[in-house]
Amino acid sequence: MKLKGMVNMALISLFIIAAGYNVYRSQKNINFTDLAKENIEALANSEGGTRHTLDCGGAGIKACSATCNKCNVTLTVYGNGKSATLTCYQ
Repeated sequence: MKLKGMVNMALISLFIIAAGYNVYRSQKNINFTDLAKENIEALANSEGGTRHTLDCGGAGIKACSATCNKCNVTLTVYGNGKSATLTCYQ
């Protein structure tokens, strides 16, 4: 009886090790399609951008806003001593 339990435990362990190795191996082999490569390059090329920094410092509650000229997005910051950055990529 004890031998049968050890054999079962060895088979279960072997199965778990084989499954873990297959998961590890499948994660290492990542093949990107041409479209995915083009998307990655497009994202990397737009790292620079128009950057607006808003700083609402001082006493009292204020509202500051800035609009990006390229993408027409407006960032608004409310409150004391808050700052935020709006970066537009086009």
